[in-house]
Amino acid sequence: MKKNKSVVLTTIGLIFGLLAQAQGVGSWKTYGAYHYASQVVETPHAVYAVYQSGYPDNNRYASWDQIGSLFSYSTDDLRVQTYSLEDGLNDRSIRFLNYSPEANALLLVYDNNNMDIFLGKHNVYNLSGEMDNGKIINSVDIRGKLAYLSINSGVTIVDLEKKEIRETYNLGANTTATCEWGDYLLASTADGVYRALKNTDSSKLVDKANWEKITLPSVNNRNISKLAVFQDYLIVVDNAGVWAISTNGSAKQLFEGWSRQITVDRNRLIVTAYSRIYIFPNVNQRKTIVVDQNIRSIASSQEGEDVLWVAWGNKGLWKLKTKDVDTSGKMDFEPTISNLKMNSPLINASFNVKFDQNKLLLTAGNRESDRNHVFGTFMVYESGKWMNLNKDTVAPGLRSLDFMSVAVDPTDTHHYFVSSWGEGVYEFRDTTFLHLHSYDNSTLQTINEHYKPDHYVRTDGMAFDRNNNLFVVNVKNGLNVLSAKDKKWYLCRNDQLAAGQINHLIVTRDNKKWLNVYRGTDANPSCIYVFDDQNTADNLQDGIEGTWYSGRLFTDQQGRKVEERAYLCIAEDLTGTVWVGTDNGLIYFTSAEQLDKNECNRIVNVDKYDKGHYPLEGQKITTIAIDGANRKWVGTQGSGIFVVDQSSGDVRFDQFTRSNSSLLSDNINSIAIDNQTGEVFIATDKGLCSYMGEAIDGRPDYSQAQAYPNPVDLRRHNRVAITGLMQNSIVKITDLAGNRIHEAQAFGGQYVWNCTGMNGEWVKAGIYLVFATLSDGSLGVVTKIMIMR
Repeated sequence: MKKNKSVVLTTIGLIFGLLAQAQGVGSWKTYGAYHYASQVVETPHAVYAVYQSGYPDNNRYASWDQIGSLFSYSTDDLRVQTYSLEDGLNDRSIRFLNYSPEANALLLVYDNNNMDIFLGKHNVYNLSGEMDNGKIINSVDIRGKLAYLSINSGVTIVDLEKKEIRETYNLGANTTATCEWGDYLLASTADGVYRALKNTDSSKLVDKANWEKITLPSVNNRNISKLAVFQDYLIVVDNAGVWAISTNGSAKQLFEGWSRQITVDRNRLIVTAYSRIYIFPNVNQRKTIVVDQNIRSIASSQEGEDVLWVAWGNKGLWKLKTKDVDTSGKMDFEPTISNLKMNSPLINASFNVKFDQNKLLLTAGNRESDRNHVFGTFMVYESGKWMNLNKDTVAPGLRSLDFMSVAVDPTDTHHYFVSSWGEGVYEFRDTTFLHLHSYDNSTLQTINEHYKPDHYVRTDGMAFDRNNNLFVVNVKNGLNVLSAKDKKWYLCRNDQLAAGQINHLIVTRDNKKWLNVYRGTDANPSCIYVFDDQNTADNLQDGIEGTWYSGRLFTDQQGRKVEERAYLCIAEDLTGTVWVGTDNGLIYFTSAEQLDKNECNRIVNVDKYDKGHYPLEGQKITTIAIDGANRKWVGTQGSGIFVVDQSSGDVRFDQFTRSNSSLLSDNINSIAIDNQTGEVFIATDKGLCSYMGEAIDGRPDYSQAQAYPNPVDLRRHNRVAITGLMQNSIVKITDLAGNRIHEAQAFGGQYVWNCTGMNGEWVKAGIYLVFATLSDGSLGVVTKIMIMR
């Protein structure tokens, strides 16, 4: 079998170009996994496929594992495209993908029963809320312009042309498949097979009494997963195989064993098994294609019956040209397109995300007491491309599960350390595994010596200090350090710290190590620690001595108790203030000494009655990130993201949720910000997305100041970014006559003007001058913007 390399390479090049497209300020982007092709259909001008995570079904806990993302490949111009919330889709996890040629429409059914009728990008009709009340969709059958949904209580019919639910037939039993055979509509249920005359008034079919229960010969009538009609035969899939039942009641088994999919197309029956494709020109003739495992879905090509599109699991999407080998029914194939995947994250899990050394670092583990058993996955996004390090990258036979966080060696940006929730710390250079630091070769310890120790060496937060020493938290013994000087491990002694479960660790500007015990014990509750090694990490003996600070159950600046029970995350802002997320809102500290006094600060807003209140009180804060304007991006469990802006003296709160934005989920695991571009990366329980924020880091001077896009056509855009500014510059915009049009303060090193004047209306077409200065008026810079209308 020969591969057409030129087609494959051309396609991959197009994919890379697609992902490198610029993202405008205020826009959203979804980073879906496009490595595992699970469903495919073909329309007259494009092939559509659903891609899932690269490790499907690897983890019983993983809701992200079955997240299906939509992809298309144009058969006209070879262009590829992905689709997400930003393109008009109304949900994230596609469970069923079906196509109606008569309606020229795709039906997308999501895992929460939400449904979209997809006619094209930004041409999507949503049928939300139609399948609530505990209904479960088991399968979808398309006939003409109608979609028959087999649900856990009967059959629901969707009219794809009228874009509405037409009817629901209540059969009182879990229904798995439907078809039309002769004069009858058939439905297979857990109670058996039912039929009704097709010309029966649909209002009568709502009542189960108007359906007739029948018995199909030879098959398991209570365990049917698929029905179809092929050359007047009823094709039935049960737990024993595939059967053909004639109109006179005789039955013939076409295939014995488990099958994944049956398709009737071009007067052929195609049966997809685990490592076989069976093609039946008729019920008495079978042709066989032997393939590698993991065939997931098949679609016939518009080009002819000898061409198939195949969703081939972790091999991606393929286009096969088939041919008969001999008269025995054996067939061979030649791929004309193969391994069609996206340059994308390997899986949709996004537990911890970090931006370091101009790279986005993403891990896919989780901290459950009994392990999540997510295959070890570490992903790096740099310059528009993904590098995926997976379980197969680690040394053969070495256990690789539940990667937690990542640290990049400051002296070698290709050198990574990855902590895990059971095996210790993995060391890599790019995708090459170097070493595992565990209980037998470091100070890291296991929490359970009665079982195999290397399954319980639980490590999480990691950070390099300013002397390039790597600090790592270990659930058993607290804080450990890998010395940059002698490459040996040492323990930072604190017996109380070792009794709790630590997750986050940051090294602040003054080289202190802040860490939180997010889950404590009765004797040692959840608390916050700060360690000041006073540079003893560069003069090591048997361990590191230093000064420890700690605190819990804090009282704020107004003397009120915070009433928190857990400390979940830590971040340092641009002024050196340390912010801590709790299960009861946000607190902050101006020094480590506050901890020993059990004192903290909280944001207090004054309402119209001059009474103070705490805006985020009651929120479970899961992550905090700081942007170039010193705003706090605060992720929560269940309430999305709050953006806290204190730049104007008053505190402003903006909120992003699933309902008012393209945020994938309101459950936020982690946030990281690229302060060179302003892109805010958001790891949720439904995958990774980003928002292009307004703030970037301030520049040391104005030498790189510019405006883009420029010129600005208000018929297409109404926002122009003035970037390359010094921190928090004052931006003034005037016309050529010097009349002031707009004035504001930059967010860090950037300001985004919405092309309006002092009256709030769009400005006229023309040339406008931009002046950017520091607050004292020094170091001004001028650039020009052309506005077109």
